[in-house]
Amino acid sequence: MILHRLSLQSRLPRQIALFAAFLLAIALLPVAQSHAADLPQSDEDLVDDDAASELVPLPSGSGAGVSLAEEPGTTPAPSDSSTPASGHTRDQSDIPGNTPSTTTTTRPTTTTTTTRSTTASTTGDTGTCTATYRVISQWPGGFQGEVTVTNGRSTASTGWTASFSYADGQRITQAWSATVTQSGAVVSAANLSWNGTLAAAGSTSFGFTASWNGTANSVPLVTCALG
Repeated sequence: MILHRLSLQSRLPRQIALFAAFLLAIALLPVAQSHAADLPQSDEDLVDDDAASELVPLPSGSGAGVSLAEEPGTTPAPSDSSTPASGHTRDQSDIPGNTPSTTTTTRPTTTTTTTRSTTASTTGDTGTCTATYRVISQWPGGFQGEVTVTNGRSTASTGWTASFSYADGQRITQAWSATVTQSGAVVSAANLSWNGTLAAAGSTSFGFTASWNGTANSVPLVTCALG
C-alpha cells in the first residue's frame, strides 16, 4: 500500500509537466499561424502569381476569355496578311504593290523569195546547121540563156557561127563557151578553139546571162553556119 502511493506520487509531477506543455502549445498556436501567413511565398507560387497578373482579356467576340501575354524578351511572329485562308491560293497580282508579269512573244520574220523560171526555145535551120535558143531561168531584171548548135551534115565541121536579134532591148552581160559580141539588137557568136569541130550530127552549146526590161523577154530566132 505504501509502495503504491509512493509510485503515484512520483508520476504526478511528470503528468503535470506534460499537461502544462499541452496548454502552452494551444496558447501559442494562433501566434504561429499569424507568423506563417507573413512569411514570403515559394518561388513556384510567385511564378504562378506573376503569370496570373499578366493575363489580359481578349476583345469581345473573340470566342476566348483570356490569353497569356507574350513572355518578356520574345518577339511575336509577324502575321502574313497576304496569306489566304487554308485551302486557297491567292493570286500574287491581287497583293497591293505586286505588278503582274507579262510575256511578249515575238514571231520570227519570214522572207519569201519567188523566182520565176521560164523555158522557151526556137530553132533555125539552114539545111546543114541547126541552132536552138532557150531561156533557162529568169528573174526581175535578168535571165540566163543558152544556144545549142548542131551539125546537120554527114561530115565533120571545122568551125561554126551563130547570130540572132533581140526585139525587147535585151543586153548580153556575160558569155562562156563561145566568143559573143552584141551590136545594138544583133548578137553574134563564134566557136572557140576547142569546140569548133563538130562531128556529123554532133552538137555543142554556149551560155550567157543578159538583162531585160522586166516587161517582155521574147525568144529570138537563131541562124547558124558551119565551117
